[in-house]
Amino acid sequence: MSLYLVRLHTESILVQTSLDLVREHEVLEGRDATFIVEVERVEREFGKTIGIMHEDANERTLQPLGDGFRLAWPTNDLAPGALLYLAHALLERKIAQKGYFSLHSACVELGSVGILLLGASGAGKTSTAISLCRQHGGRLIGNDLTVVGLDSGRPHCVAGTKSILLREASVQETLPDLAYVFGSSVDPWRTKVFVSPASLGIEVVGCSTEIGLVVFLHIDQSRTDVHIGETNNLASRLFLHEQLARYIRGTALFVSARTSLRPVGFMPSFDTPDSLSRRTLLVEDLVSRSTYLTGPIDQICNTILDRVKGKQIFSATQA
Repeated sequence: MSLYLVRLHTESILVQTSLDLVREHEVLEGRDATFIVEVERVEREFGKTIGIMHEDANERTLQPLGDGFRLAWPTNDLAPGALLYLAHALLERKIAQKGYFSLHSACVELGSVGILLLGASGAGKTSTAISLCRQHGGRLIGNDLTVVGLDSGRPHCVAGTKSILLREASVQETLPDLAYVFGSSVDPWRTKVFVSPASLGIEVVGCSTEIGLVVFLHIDQSRTDVHIGETNNLASRLFLHEQLARYIRGTALFVSARTSLRPVGFMPSFDTPDSLSRRTLLVEDLVSRSTYLTGPIDQICNTILDRVKGKQIFSATQA
């Protein structure tokens, strides 16, 4: 059995398993999955209890163990990344206690301003992030998944996944110069390929960045202009509450068996009244800094750039 330290932002837990989690993280990252957690092999730390104890057994159970879990499951029947996803759930509880949450989004730094990009799958978050970096000198903080929260009353993006997952249909429409990364396919919407930021000439940022502008976006190449819409409404708040709660409630983390593809057991929600209170404060702050943009990708990027250059970014006092 080996011991691993799995980290998310400033929090960490210990995982005991016979699996090589470092190797699993390296193999899966940027090929089959992307992880926001980091992992390293360690000796047992004094005073730190084990958060996840995995036993290679035919018992096939997932049970509470103190503040963590005991998973008794055959090693060769755990889906790839299962323990890393389980660790993410426990770490999400820890960071939520400090007001931070995982969020399906992209984030780019322009100058010293963090631009948080939000929208449904296929809306153009990744395409916009790539364009802001390649065409306008931005640096990538996170793509697909970020960690955001309030620091001294101001929103910051403190972590983010760095692998870039390109959807062929989106590339065909918005970034045709990158079509070379795809082979032939019969379904461009479902065909996706991981690429590294470095392969696209994109610089990444590893430090906390204050969010100055939040953009709900939808790329529409059929338009000839950019439409700027209202975001101070229920729909924007509902979207943010749903997205910020997905990981602490466990709905976005699927810990499954390899053969059956079914859950290994019941995953409880770690949401609390305190987490809801902290999440609500974050939502209100993000909404106060937000705008909605739809239109061609080049014009969306130019609109964002104009706002940053003209310092037309938002603060809570302007809400």
